[in-house]
Amino acid sequence: MLKWINKVGNRYSHHLIGLVLFIWILLLVLPSQYLGENYFLRNKILMDIFPIIGYIFIVLSGLCKNITYLIVGISLIFAFYITMMVGYLLIGV
Repeated sequence: MLKWINKVGNRYSHHLIGLVLFIWILLLVLPSQYLGENYFLRNKILMDIFPIIGYIFIVLSGLCKNITYLIVGISLIFAFYITMMVGYLLIGV
């Protein structure tokens, strides 16, 4: 079972990371009318769902011995705060 997870994790690492980063960028650029008027859906995904995916990536980094999964996993755990930091840097506040 662990060999199968290792093989799948190493083979499809670019697809998994790319899909998560695509969703993250999509959340950043979509207008608020598609995500709830007060950014409820965006914040719900960033604060509740992405950290769970981050923990899964951290476990996967240990199984596959892949440092990229570890970096993306830590980034996803703090996705809400990283997104707010990037937003403040772009706005200039």
